[in-house]
Amino acid sequence: MFKLRTHLLALEARFGRIALRIIAITLVLLLAGPEVFLVSEYLMMVELVGEAGFVFLYVTAAKLIWQNLGKGFTAFESRYYCYIPSSTLALKNPSLLYFAIPRRTLILAFSIAFSALVASQFISFQLLY
Repeated sequence: MFKLRTHLLALEARFGRIALRIIAITLVLLLAGPEVFLVSEYLMMVELVGEAGFVFLYVTAAKLIWQNLGKGFTAFESRYYCYIPSSTLALKNPSLLYFAIPRRTLILAFSIAFSALVASQFISFQLLY
């Protein structure tokens, strides 16, 4: 720690405070990475399009992402007949709700959850013994 301070004082004596500021800025940019540039880019976008436009861009992008996910989900579940009955029809014949269950998605979610449970139990068992 003291060696670093003596080196910094030697640098300050040789180059002045400007060199230390340049080194500090360079270290911040290297340690922070691309986040610094993203923040400046976001601030520039807010300045250009305004706050409402900035939020509108993100809401529109989120809607497009959800739309693409919905299309992918319907393509994934396309082999099965997915029928969602109205509430009055479902009350008259509750067995129709069976056709509203996305079977492939539930099987995939159950398989992933079961695999995660087994893996977590295996890891905790390995850590204990």
